[in-house]
Amino acid sequence: MAVVRLKDDLMIILGGDCCHSKRILVGKEQIAIFEDGTSGHEDIEEAKKTIRRTREWIDQSNGTVGIILAHDGEWKEALPSKIAELIQVA
Repeated sequence: MAVVRLKDDLMIILGGDCCHSKRILVGKEQIAIFEDGTSGHEDIEEAKKTIRRTREWIDQSNGTVGIILAHDGEWKEALPSKIAELIQVA
């Protein structure tokens, strides 16, 4: 993960594959765990902590922090409006 600082204390988290779905990030789905106890994450507990901390950061930001995940085709529409206004998409 990386954080891009924009102007006026606005930030975007470049989440990469820290979370495989926005639905997991917002708590609507859980991390998939296969029958053998494995997951797409090397360390499931650490992945859960990362997702929880990221969600808390965004929730507590009052619209100053947005996130872009690797497989999120609707990322721009989901960003807080203050941030989306600053981004130009080619």
